[in-house]
Amino acid sequence: MTLTTETPAGAIWFDDLIDADTRAEIETEVIEAANRDRVLRDLILTTPILRSAILRAVRTALHFDPLALLADGWCTAKDIRAACREGAKTDAPIVLKLSSHSIERDIHPAIKVTIGFEKSFDLDVGLGLAGTFDGIALTIRDSRLESVGAGTCGLALLVRVAGRPVISRDIKMLDLPAEYRFAQPLALR
Repeated sequence: MTLTTETPAGAIWFDDLIDADTRAEIETEVIEAANRDRVLRDLILTTPILRSAILRAVRTALHFDPLALLADGWCTAKDIRAACREGAKTDAPIVLKLSSHSIERDIHPAIKVTIGFEKSFDLDVGLGLAGTFDGIALTIRDSRLESVGAGTCGLALLVRVAGRPVISRDIKMLDLPAEYRFAQPLALR
C-alpha cells in the first residue's frame, strides 16, 4: 500500500499528532540504534551532518496520514466488501456505519544512510499504529473507500528499532470530522 503525501484540505498528519517529547524520544532511539553499529557510530562522531541526515529521515518517516494507513484494514475486510457488492446495484455512494472496532497496521519506513558512493546503511525502524474507532461511517463508491466520517479514533504507537520495541504509548483521541476524504480513494481488496 502506498501512502500519498498530497495535502487535501483538512489533512491529518501523524507528525502533527505526536508531541515534541515523543518525537524527540523516537529520534533518540534511532540515533542510539545507529550508535550500536561501530562503523556507523564512528561516522556519526566524525561527520556531524550524518546525525542530522538521520534525524531528517526519521522526521520524513513520521509524515504520513494515519487514517489512510489504518483504512487498509477496512479495504481488506470481507464484510465491507460483501456489503458493497450488495449495494453496488446503484451508482450512489454506499455509506456503512460501523460499530466499535480496532485496526492495527505496521509500516517499515526505508531509512537508508548513504555516504559517498561506497557506503550505505539501512536502519531497521518499524512503526506500529493501532486505531480504536467508535461511531464512524465509511463512504464507498465504485469499490473505493472515499471517506471516513464522524465518530472518534484513539491512536496508539509502537516503535521498534532493530526488531526491539522501544516506545509504546497512546498518542491521541481524535474527534473525526463529518467527512474526512482521503487524498486518493482507496481500492477495496
